[in-house]
Amino acid sequence: MVSRPMFVTFLFGVLALGCTPTSGGRGGGNDDCTPGGVEPCECPDGSEGTRMCQDDRNFAACTCADSDAGMGGEGEGEGEGEGEGEGEGEGEGEGEGEGEGEGEGEGEGEGEGEGEGEGEGEGEGEGEGEGEGEGEGEGEGEGEGEGEGEGEGEGEGEGECRLLDGFTGQIQPEAAEPPRGGVPLFGRWPANYDSGLAAVLAAAPADGEVALVELPVFDVTVTATDFRSDNVPIPRSQSRFWLGDGQVAMETFFDFMRPETLPPFDVRVGQRIAFTVTAIGRFGDSPQIQEATDWQLLSEDNPVSILEPGAPPPPSELGRIVRVAGTLDSEPTPCGGMSRCWEMQTLAGWPVTFRTASEFVQTGDCITFVGPMRTFAGQPQLDTINFDWYFRNDF
Repeated sequence: MVSRPMFVTFLFGVLALGCTPTSGGRGGGNDDCTPGGVEPCECPDGSEGTRMCQDDRNFAACTCADSDAGMGGEGEGEGEGEGEGEGEGEGEGEGEGEGEGEGEGEGEGEGEGEGEGEGEGEGEGEGEGEGEGEGEGEGEGEGEGEGEGEGEGEGEGEGECRLLDGFTGQIQPEAAEPPRGGVPLFGRWPANYDSGLAAVLAAAPADGEVALVELPVFDVTVTATDFRSDNVPIPRSQSRFWLGDGQVAMETFFDFMRPETLPPFDVRVGQRIAFTVTAIGRFGDSPQIQEATDWQLLSEDNPVSILEPGAPPPPSELGRIVRVAGTLDSEPTPCGGMSRCWEMQTLAGWPVTFRTASEFVQTGDCITFVGPMRTFAGQPQLDTINFDWYFRNDF
């Protein structure tokens, strides 16, 4: 027979066990969830996101970032962007601040990608304001009480497409991996910088024809190259590259199956070279140096001219390195091989065709392009033959 004191002790133990809060319950919360804390979570596409612990000790839904990575550059996703513009954002998060209350607000703030913004507002609720910002953010607010208020805070909104100032394509310092190189020169070379390339351009035949010549080119600058393909005996950057001086610009297109006709040195942007042209052809709108001999490497890491045209460049600018930014406004259309083409509205206000084989580019993207200006059927075209030439900006 159980004594009365032992029975009472047993009963209290059962009651205590029944009252222990369970982890993750709707009322009791999650013991692993510390209000304001953030932990990683898995997004539907398998990428990693974050979720925040709320005041009731339950985690909010998983916040997932755009997992689409670009080709080089800085930042999250594809580049960092500080977009300026008006937008309403719904800032989610807890307001940490002075006074009482939690502030959720749409408001004014600057940010890059995903981040935390600070703001002032009254109360817990939704407010409206002018938002400059990019991406999604958690708003911190200061205020007292609960209610609706207007405040400053970072929210979710769209900014304006902008030029990515630090992006110069392949034109990068000596420490960069070849064929990158050179020093950015925003503007034109002096007009008296004449390497003899103008005489070669003047001798170019009609499309589909070849002109056999013997024309010297001396001290011309390598301005861009095709991408470097190390899985083949002759990298593409050795047989296709772009040249320029203070007069004109022109591209080469050599037969990589004839290595004896190619430069005997690794071609790199910013080099100054000399050679003798022996054959000139044309493909569509583009005159091409197709055979040459007597190659000489004169110097490396020289300035490379970059133009920032405010209007559609004339045909005389074909092959010049340009820096252009704008938004892909149209739906893509197939335009040869694996490439797709978009109509791009530049920030300078003139339209241009943007062509790429990249699978990451999509309608609405803000693009900064630094590479040779090309044309197709007489219309200006930005063709990303080398993915180093473009960058997808985050708003």
